[in-house]
Amino acid sequence: MNNKKKRGFTLIELMITVAIVGVLSAIAIPAYKDYTIKSKVSEGILLAEGYKGEMTEYISQNGSLDGWDIGFIRNPSSNISSIFTANYKERDGSSYKGVLVNMKDLKLDSSVRTTISYYPKVDEKTGSIKWECVVAQSFLKYAPSSCSVL
Repeated sequence: MNNKKKRGFTLIELMITVAIVGVLSAIAIPAYKDYTIKSKVSEGILLAEGYKGEMTEYISQNGSLDGWDIGFIRNPSSNISSIFTANYKERDGSSYKGVLVNMKDLKLDSSVRTTISYYPKVDEKTGSIKWECVVAQSFLKYAPSSCSVL
């Protein structure tokens, strides 16, 4: 008679382990993808905010951003294809000048417009500046909560 105890996992135990790992990875992989996209978008916002001081100084000297231009900067980072000066028009007809950031390599659906507009709104009465971040509706879930919809 063989008195040795058998050691190892049964087939059922292995199947349960594989099922648990499959369920956890089905939840974790999409969450990780969203996290990486949000971090790339934050980089775009930070790059646009880098022009805040330059825009503020130009507004204080000239009263508005008319004539201000950063030109067209291609590939400023690995996640951003370009950044340039752009005009933004609101639904009420008012327009603002600011910075437009084009994101790249986010691996989103081609219908998702992956641009971030960052511009100042100058209060005519007080002269104070309110900074606006605007993105497309389909891109809003990746943008910071401070951004509004285009």
